[in-house]
Amino acid sequence: MGVVRIIGLGNEWAGDDAIGLVAAERLRERNLPGVEVATHEVPDWEMFENLQPQDLLIFIDACQSACQSACRIGSEPGTILELHADDVAEHGVRHCSSHGLGLAHWLSMAEVLGAKTGHVLIYAVEISDASMGGGLSDAVERAIPELLAKIESRITGHASGPV
Repeated sequence: MGVVRIIGLGNEWAGDDAIGLVAAERLRERNLPGVEVATHEVPDWEMFENLQPQDLLIFIDACQSACQSACRIGSEPGTILELHADDVAEHGVRHCSSHGLGLAHWLSMAEVLGAKTGHVLIYAVEISDASMGGGLSDAVERAIPELLAKIESRITGHASGPV
């Protein structure tokens, strides 16, 4: 069993785009043993520091159907997708992100540069509004308990064997 690192991505000032940050903070409050939780407005190399092949790296981020084809076109706000790194790259998510370079770019660069990323999972939540100044929409807020339950279940599964 390796380390579990959870990274919430997003912009706290851009409505539903804050879902990754909010969910990560709620997981941090739970003080899960053996779990490191971080938040980043933009992806950076710190996300990959000290990772080993047996580690589990979980990203939580927002997605919009109109922007990112990995999210099913027409998905309702609050829909939760569990993706692997290959899923994200295959669906072209890399081209549309409020974080400048998208998560798929970072994962691709890490692979090319030989960075150890461990097992990578991405929990993407369909959002409805990323307008500046707003909070989470009701639909996205309602998705948080299910999102946290899915992540905690995955963490428990990682502790008992391969992802």
